[in-house]
Amino acid sequence: MRVCGLEEVGVVLSPTSVDEFSFLLLEGKRVAKGSYCAYLHPLAEVPVLCRVFDGSTVNPEMAPLGVGVALAKRGVKLGREQEVVVMKAESLGYLVEEGGVKVFKRPDFPPLTGGPVYAASEVEVKEFWRGGGLMVEVGRDPYSGVPVALDVDSMFKGHVAVYGQTRSGKTTFMLNLIAYASALGARFIVLDRYGEYGPPLKQLGALVLDASMFKSISDVDASSFVSSLGLDRRRKAGEVLAQAFEETRYELRRSERPLELLYSKAMSKVSRDQARIAAELKAALNRASSLIEELAKLPEEPPDVVELVKKHKVIVVDLSRERRVEWHQRIASSIIDYLASRAVATRGEEFAVSVVVEEAQFYAPEMAPGVPKYGDPEKSWSSLVSALSQLGGFNVGFFILTQRPAYVAKAVLSQCNTHVVFRLMAGADHDQVSSVTGYPRHRIASLVSGLRDHVGFLIGMASPFDFPVFLETKRSLHPAKASSPPSEVLKRMMSLEAS
Repeated sequence: MRVCGLEEVGVVLSPTSVDEFSFLLLEGKRVAKGSYCAYLHPLAEVPVLCRVFDGSTVNPEMAPLGVGVALAKRGVKLGREQEVVVMKAESLGYLVEEGGVKVFKRPDFPPLTGGPVYAASEVEVKEFWRGGGLMVEVGRDPYSGVPVALDVDSMFKGHVAVYGQTRSGKTTFMLNLIAYASALGARFIVLDRYGEYGPPLKQLGALVLDASMFKSISDVDASSFVSSLGLDRRRKAGEVLAQAFEETRYELRRSERPLELLYSKAMSKVSRDQARIAAELKAALNRASSLIEELAKLPEEPPDVVELVKKHKVIVVDLSRERRVEWHQRIASSIIDYLASRAVATRGEEFAVSVVVEEAQFYAPEMAPGVPKYGDPEKSWSSLVSALSQLGGFNVGFFILTQRPAYVAKAVLSQCNTHVVFRLMAGADHDQVSSVTGYPRHRIASLVSGLRDHVGFLIGMASPFDFPVFLETKRSLHPAKASSPPSEVLKRMMSLEAS
């Protein structure tokens, strides 16, 4: 990385630290938040790449911060009313030659106060790009123009978390990543809660399956079944009905009177207080007659997703027509558990696939006060946590997407080795992202709160850089959402009213 010929834009201010410092922006120079700069390593005498993450105007007499000293060295005099611009930057790292090969080194010595800060361009940033193996280009760094690609092995083995509030670009990023990666042979199963993935991916040959195909009687937990009828398994009526369901779940499909079958099997287990328990069972079963009839029609087992993955690069499970969150959770748990058992049994040699989990807070919520829970997430929570901890070593990866990382279990997010952060404005979300990435919270808050649409912040193993980098998604596909803005829809509604 060169220094000669680079434009000097600032002067390092006191105090400095190994990974963070402030610098005085020289008069007439322009440096934006997110842009790159460099200073000369005091010991290694090689350039250290840096990134600006914040800035402010400062009155030298009111808040010196070493500004006065720097100005004096430059021979600049300011009156009381004049202000200067002070930028904050993070040190990213530097390159040294070892055995004829350039090796990346993390910051290990603070910049010297009063030293020059230079603007860095695409040429300097590109020197830090490291690629190898199968890489999927997903966009460009908007501050340097350098292409950003993700390593397929790291994505599948190390898992990826994608965060971003509504309309920030996370679903568009995921859609296009699936399109680009599947063109190279990668396989995906998408759990699509709102039907956003099916239409655009179907154009590329994806197999789109309705969630009803994955409902099966084997996935219904006896305790959840009893609870849905308003009974408590800790009481006698609930316990005998749960046992009866376990024993008759496959007979229900063949029975013309499933309610009577369940009732008689449950009562056969009651020896005391029969009248009271019989009344409780009849009341519960009558309230849920339509639910039991629906369960009785379910197939014994869902389709074999592994065999489907072998034949199709992308499978979209469309959950949008199923209103009950409990079924979303059961289907997700069933698919994940089956993939886990098959992958472990074959030592990861039979297939490789990545599972895309949209709205992860519905499947694995953070177990903390104030965090909302939907449906009955206990089983899907357990399935996800277990799968992320084990399946990377068996070629089953996960993409965990959420609008609210603070609402997703840390036990899930902390097992992702790569994180893509689109616009997030809530402090609790900044806290969670910082805690699972190790990236300083104040920098997360400064860098991602005001990101424009489709620009994310990439941290982790799948990145082509050894430090976090911005990426702007290369877009060819868009989610199947409303094509008209609210204002147009409202106009049409008003015209209908008038007519």
